[in-house]
Amino acid sequence: RREPNGLENSIDHPERFDYIMAVDETGTPSFNDKNDEWFTITGIVLSMSDFEYISKEVMGIKNKYWDNGMYNNKRVIFHSREIRKKIGPFSSKIINRYDFLEDLKELITILPFGIYSTCINKKKMIRQYNDPWDPYEISSEFISERYCMKLNRERKNGILLLESRNDTLDKRLHDKFRNLMINGNRYHNKKFFSSMNGIYYNKK
Repeated sequence: RREPNGLENSIDHPERFDYIMAVDETGTPSFNDKNDEWFTITGIVLSMSDFEYISKEVMGIKNKYWDNGMYNNKRVIFHSREIRKKIGPFSSKIINRYDFLEDLKELITILPFGIYSTCINKKKMIRQYNDPWDPYEISSEFISERYCMKLNRERKNGILLLESRNDTLDKRLHDKFRNLMINGNRYHNKKFFSSMNGIYYNKK
């Protein structure tokens, strides 16, 4: 289904695609943010045939360390910052952090998934180019190309899952990916990107 803003937000028919790439960013794409030198977009690629297994294994750790995987009446989310800062559900007062980190490391080692990531040093980009390309655009193109290379090679299809922030930012990133699917880019025509056949949003 679609929200009033026209963006898809619900994966109604998971049997219609083979892979899912969950995408998130770190940092801001703005060149005006002097304190934020790096901008990164990363996509985690999961096969739908492995999805149930992956969900079960992740929930297994959450249930092991928190009652029903919950903390303060909310489902625990493995936020890197909270884990590193030892805050919230990851406080040493709440869990045995050593055991948790060992279990998490083992989990990441055994789970079947792929990673496509691009990291841009914005300061170097400004020094190198008079009119630098928007970091969102170049990053989204890079991981989309790699994703579609995999899909096309295996003759499969897949979707994108993006984290919903607000209508303005959602539409901006949506338009970047959608443009690739409709028009292609300088290196590949739209047929190349046709294996990427849906864009969806997941609330924070």
